[in-house]
Amino acid sequence: MNAEPTLRAMRPDDGDLVYDIVVDAFTAAAPRARDVPMTHDDAQREANRLRVAHAVGHDPQGCWVAELDGVPVGVAMALVREDLWILSMLMVRGEVQGQGVGRMLIDRALAYADGRSKGLIAASHDPAGWRRYWAAGFRLTPAAMARGTVGREAIPAVEGVREGTAWDYEHCQDLGRRLRGAAHGPDLPFLAEQPGGRFWVSDRPGHAGFAVAFRGSPALLAAESEDAAQRLLWTVLAEAEEKVTFYFVTGAQQWAFDVSFRAGLAVRPGTGLFTRGDVGPLTPYLPNGPFL
Repeated sequence: MNAEPTLRAMRPDDGDLVYDIVVDAFTAAAPRARDVPMTHDDAQREANRLRVAHAVGHDPQGCWVAELDGVPVGVAMALVREDLWILSMLMVRGEVQGQGVGRMLIDRALAYADGRSKGLIAASHDPAGWRRYWAAGFRLTPAAMARGTVGREAIPAVEGVREGTAWDYEHCQDLGRRLRGAAHGPDLPFLAEQPGGRFWVSDRPGHAGFAVAFRGSPALLAAESEDAAQRLLWTVLAEAEEKVTFYFVTGAQQWAFDVSFRAGLAVRPGTGLFTRGDVGPLTPYLPNGPFL
């Protein structure tokens, strides 16, 4: 193979090659990250196809594939929502990690920010990625994760939460602006309407909020108050039929730790959020990893 990688624009039908790189990258990073190797999952593969097509459709200038001698070895996906830049994905195959491919990809992804000072990254466990984000001017907020089977006896009666509709999206966009500095734009309906997704809304005055669940786990939650956030999280957990998992629970989300412990979930150190500029309070908030 040639020594120098090249970049090409990601295509909408690149979902399978992107997924294969993701699995390989996580597996290679698992020993140094002290993590469990990722395994192939047909449902996740299909979700990734939809994710790639969505990202390329809305942010073609932020989505790139790195190749060596025409062979895909790395991918980056960056999104821009109003004044906020988001790194949605940065993955490099194990055999070429540490050879400058990741640096080339993140440099191209950062160029898509086009002068925007605000940025968000939901990091994996890979310490090499953390060093890149820090060097790019991002600062770290450590986070925990919660996982397990919900104790059904712990679920309280919840009032004031209903299933959301497309009519609720606009109000939820305003909530995103207040909590993370930018609306979720097309990502909110994409998440809410994907196969396996559900959308919940609290619209009490002063206690507005929304939550998206994916395959029974909370995938995105934002609220005006901790009371609304807890009611939304309990609603999601009450609907879960299998084990749930959610990540990026920072120290600002004590309300989420309270629900997690009461529900009997195992809470342990997770990864972290990297932020740049004034991205807002980010609380009460549970971000979505790819879309923050």
